[in-house]
Amino acid sequence: MSRFIPVDRQTDYLLPPSVDEWLPDGHLARFVVEVVEQLDLSALTRRYAGRGHNAHHPAVLLSLLVYGYASGVYTSRKIEARAEERDATEQAAYQEKVARREAQRKAGKKPRGRDPEPPTGGPHDKDQVNLTDPQSRIMPVTGKGFDQCYNAQAAVDTDTLLVTHVHVTQAPNDKQQVAPLIGPLYKGSGS
Repeated sequence: MSRFIPVDRQTDYLLPPSVDEWLPDGHLARFVVEVVEQLDLSALTRRYAGRGHNAHHPAVLLSLLVYGYASGVYTSRKIEARAEERDATEQAAYQEKVARREAQRKAGKKPRGRDPEPPTGGPHDKDQVNLTDPQSRIMPVTGKGFDQCYNAQAAVDTDTLLVTHVHVTQAPNDKQQVAPLIGPLYKGSGS
């Protein structure tokens, strides 16, 4: 008898009819589950002592952890909120386009172009998101093209060689970073 709570992703529910229908086919979570299911987790399952209530299987917990880190969100509430927010935004934009085209038809005008397609879940082909560090940006790098990075500036006291202030930004232009870097220095000196 297993000491873990069984995982059945095919179980039918009232709404939606199946857990399998909650996510689109190309969703990152499906990929993470497939990869984690191929891992040898026997070392984790052997170490479980089986005290107290049945626990969730390590594969389920590891899948949640990897998905959270891959999407840059570390709590389940934030993961759920991000998914709902993106879906709501895309649905609202789609409904707005459909309503605009319908208004044009009622006014006797033929809308230009094709009818919009409803939004699909998951990442888009043109998305450029760093899933491990979403606050960094793609910036030009001297002699190298482009890199995923930050722009960091430091103010150093020339007498003691101590770093007195640092400033990190997503903006690639160094010239615009002088004022944010030296501003706190003047405030601290009383000048």
